[in-house]
Amino acid sequence: MFSINFKYKDAHYKALIRVVEQKGDKEKEYRITIMNGELEVLLYGNHMLVEKDGKIDLRASDLPHHIAELKTVIAHAVESFHAEEHAN
Repeated sequence: MFSINFKYKDAHYKALIRVVEQKGDKEKEYRITIMNGELEVLLYGNHMLVEKDGKIDLRASDLPHHIAELKTVIAHAVESFHAEEHAN
């Protein structure tokens, strides 16, 4: 488990990210828990991210724009966290 910081609609937030499944080195599944009740409710039911070959899969879906935007911001923060982790 690790935590990330992210910016959404001009405010800063934190989220806890937990790897719930790892299929070799090629695929990981993350569970997102946002440390803000309002955003956590907004993300409810869409709180999983899948990473394939080191890149989070954000294929277009039928999610409302604001939820897709929130997931994208969080996905970029997760990728940045991993990039910083590997740089050190």
